[in-house]
Amino acid sequence: MRKMPKYTIQIRKQAFELFHEIGTFLGVSKQPKMPTVQTLINWSREDHWQEKLEAIRKGIRNELETEGLNGIVSSDIDELKILDRLEKIAIDEINSGRKIKPKFWKDIISTFDFTTKTRRLIKGEPTSREEITGDISIVDAFLKKSKT
Repeated sequence: MRKMPKYTIQIRKQAFELFHEIGTFLGVSKQPKMPTVQTLINWSREDHWQEKLEAIRKGIRNELETEGLNGIVSSDIDELKILDRLEKIAIDEINSGRKIKPKFWKDIISTFDFTTKTRRLIKGEPTSREEITGDISIVDAFLKKSKT
């Protein structure tokens, strides 16, 4: 008979955090030091992971509402989590210590640009800014005319 490994409370907590981040038992089980899918399912039932996740989502919604971001709905929150995950992957690659080739730097910068613009779009913030140069006296004349 095969002896079953004993997992520490810390591993169980890490499993929940990974499940919150990844979203699937299979994805968590493929991570280093994580148990089988069936063990994760058992832990999920025993530790009430779904209720904990719902409480976390509710807390995020409440926090967003207090910050005046009422326009963000649950699908927007999920999209923001995906953007956070993309940024985390890019940051992990930078912090890995591996030499990053110039072509890959372009991909990382492109990822940050994409996630920043998309996050701003979801929040209803401007995604770009343009500077007007030149003679603006025409604009002043238009504004004066429109006030009268």
